[in-house]
Amino acid sequence: MKELDAFENWRILLAPDHQTPVAKRVHTRGPIPFMFLDSEAWKKSDKSDHIKFSERSAADSGIVEPQGMNLIEILFGRRNLEG
Repeated sequence: MKELDAFENWRILLAPDHQTPVAKRVHTRGPIPFMFLDSEAWKKSDKSDHIKFSERSAADSGIVEPQGMNLIEILFGRRNLEG
């Protein structure tokens, strides 16, 4: 993440294109995990925090965006994430 210090403001969206549960070992249908991170939140965060990124942690968060195509709109700040 230190390489991002070269940029004043940045945003990142991390998301797979489908579920691949380890127990099933194949692609499955269903909600995918996604994560947003931006420079403002990063500056305010305790960088020692560790966040899990998995189907289970995403489901446990209770945050769902039913239309995956809306994620790019959220990334660009044109829509808010409901949750």
